[in-house]
Amino acid sequence: MQAEVSRLNLAMLRHLKQRYGYYTIIYVGTAEGVKSYSKHVDDHLIDEIVVYDVFGKNLLKTNLNQQAVQDRAKKQEQKYDTPFGVMYMHRRETGLGYSLGGVNHPLSPAAKHATQTQSLHAFSEAIDFWEQEIKEKNISLFINHLKVEAVVARKHGIPFRYFYATRYKNFYFWAENEFIEFPRIEDHYKTIKTSEDVNMNQQYYQDVISKTRYKSLSPEILLIKNIFNALHRFIYVKYKKYDDSSQYYLSERINYYVNYYCTQKKIIKNHTLTLSDLKNRKFIYFPLQTEPEYSLQAMSPEYFYQLETIAKISRDLPADVTLVVKEAVYSYGRRPRDFYRTLDLLKNVELMDPREPGWKVAQEADAVANISGTANLEAALAGVPVISFGLHNNYDFLDHVLTVKRESQVREFLVHIFDGHIDMDKARTDGAKLASALEQLSIDMGKFDTLNLESYNDDQVGKAVDALIDSL
Repeated sequence: MQAEVSRLNLAMLRHLKQRYGYYTIIYVGTAEGVKSYSKHVDDHLIDEIVVYDVFGKNLLKTNLNQQAVQDRAKKQEQKYDTPFGVMYMHRRETGLGYSLGGVNHPLSPAAKHATQTQSLHAFSEAIDFWEQEIKEKNISLFINHLKVEAVVARKHGIPFRYFYATRYKNFYFWAENEFIEFPRIEDHYKTIKTSEDVNMNQQYYQDVISKTRYKSLSPEILLIKNIFNALHRFIYVKYKKYDDSSQYYLSERINYYVNYYCTQKKIIKNHTLTLSDLKNRKFIYFPLQTEPEYSLQAMSPEYFYQLETIAKISRDLPADVTLVVKEAVYSYGRRPRDFYRTLDLLKNVELMDPREPGWKVAQEADAVANISGTANLEAALAGVPVISFGLHNNYDFLDHVLTVKRESQVREFLVHIFDGHIDMDKARTDGAKLASALEQLSIDMGKFDTLNLESYNDDQVGKAVDALIDSL
């Protein structure tokens, strides 16, 4: 188990240990992490703590034999049937180049200077690390790990589980791979006969909590606070003498926060379209996803091109339909310089005020289009037609969710929607059944969120462990 949400992880481990006697291993990134967990070794909750710092040690390693590194990587690609480029996408040090709509994200020394040879070497070392761990420790379950571990685990037939927010209310489920797929949902959905319509009256809980921070502070105060935190982080890392190859440059952080501030002011000034302006108009809603972000590059490695997707939809839209695009507040300051200017040049595309509640816009739209964002799920639950460009979404089996697998389908799906070929009554019923299936298979985590890591109770932890065992 990697130490992602440590308090909750430990609570789950306690249940697993008490009920099933699992031998538990925690993987941490630094020696400081070992200190944080060592007391739990003494009370026999954790059996072993291992430092996993392969990338810090190897991403900038010198004096490598390029041919030997390439030969080793090619053999691993063949063995695991996964290109190294796909694995690159899961880490900021190697994956920023795939964030085509987030090129102004801060850089770290590794992101800026690591070569292809160094990157191949680091990932090869990571693969070999997990191969050795599996061989020596007979690992039988991976919990809350990432791409490399998922790839190696899959090759060995070892279960991989990730405790992940469903993005509906505050329900969590155990995803069964790094794409956050939940195969059981479709089978369970088929067992549900009827269900009440879904009342989508707010964003999912985690999003509400996260955005509260942004809304509660003025842009100026947020800028000052972010710069102060960046300085504090920089001093802390230097004082502790941590490896800083994966830490963002201080200048990059400050530049990003200034860009965030300037972009926020500009967008709020220029993107003034509101939901009331769209009354009695036909429109497709396309909410932009943050880049870089796990929910885009990692969950949809086959397709992650947002600007290109908007252009494709714009090209194929019926003459009386508008494509409404709304920016994600977390993306301010990260987009390429001409990103918004390009959107402005598309005649049937309009940019919406980013302060408009996305869930409301989705419910009023004729359809929602997106790659792998939350809006697709919210629309599917509410019975709104969805054009999905991602291949790993957990609701693609619904009749009103249309998944694009070839470019010609964009036009086909638009015609299908606007010519009235979707049964809207059935769509609402199907969305309600999906909500019921999610609730029945997931765990309601109440007030738990990434800012309130102790906001859970023992009953919730017990149910989460029950769901984990059941998924195996």
